[in-house]
Amino acid sequence: LSAEPLETTHEVPLNIVLVIDNSFSMAERKAVKPLLGALDEFLNTVRPIDNIHLVVFSSRAAIPFKEYDLRARTFHSSAKSELKDFLNHAFDDGQSGTTYLYEAMVAGLDIVRKMPAKDQKFMVVFSDGEDLNSVFGKKVVTSEAEGISNFEVFCVDYMPGAKTDRFLKAFAEDHNGHIWKATSASE
Repeated sequence: LSAEPLETTHEVPLNIVLVIDNSFSMAERKAVKPLLGALDEFLNTVRPIDNIHLVVFSSRAAIPFKEYDLRARTFHSSAKSELKDFLNHAFDDGQSGTTYLYEAMVAGLDIVRKMPAKDQKFMVVFSDGEDLNSVFGKKVVTSEAEGISNFEVFCVDYMPGAKTDRFLKAFAEDHNGHIWKATSASE
């Protein structure tokens, strides 16, 4: 008699929420085309089992959340073409004239909180501006993220200047993540 080891592969779905700044300032900085190109590369890796959510700013749409109406729109799919269509629309006629970063982040956190606690969850925030228009501040974002297990946050900061946004940096680090500074639109 002999025994042979049996190897098995178990694919694990990815749970990712992308919070994407679709304000006019992204177009002014010529960051939209490179951002969409980078997101397209990412979307090429999406598998049918992955759980991908997109969150963008919206001056027209509102998501009810507790006592707030979050000025954000969300989309969920694992189909690359559907995700790309949503993103293209968000930067065409769906582009926002104002920045609702904190509201979009809370909308993303609400999505993350509804995912199974045992699953690994990721949130990636792409933004070029400080939030000036949300109806609440950083403290609400921080409190809504408390207690989420198996959760990591990553940020790409498109703000002009060499320093990263202090809040985004702290938020990423507090949730086992990292922030990167995009010193040019192509980064």
